[in-house]
Amino acid sequence: MPISLSALRAKRAEHTIDLGDGDLVALVYYPHKITPGYLDAVSGENDLMALARTVAEFVADWDITDEGEPLPVTVEGAAQLGLSLLNLIVTEVAQDMRSPNAKRNARR
Repeated sequence: MPISLSALRAKRAEHTIDLGDGDLVALVYYPHKITPGYLDAVSGENDLMALARTVAEFVADWDITDEGEPLPVTVEGAAQLGLSLLNLIVTEVAQDMRSPNAKRNARR
């Protein structure tokens, strides 16, 4: 049965990132939003906010809080995170997408 591109892009996957010292970040991301065209477009960006925009584009949800309140998954929310964490999110999601054992939990 065919699947529409919009339905494919709406599918989500879950991943947990181990930050060490018992700290974990659980996130839900859109694996089908990260396309060659998208990566080509953002790779040419040379500003510091490009990484925050990238993460906000493909992360649907995370369990990061600020003073007990959920940190929104927006460009502004992602921009509050350190560059090392933003890079780790991108790296971990890319590795998760390549993993043949990755658990893909499609949600609507």
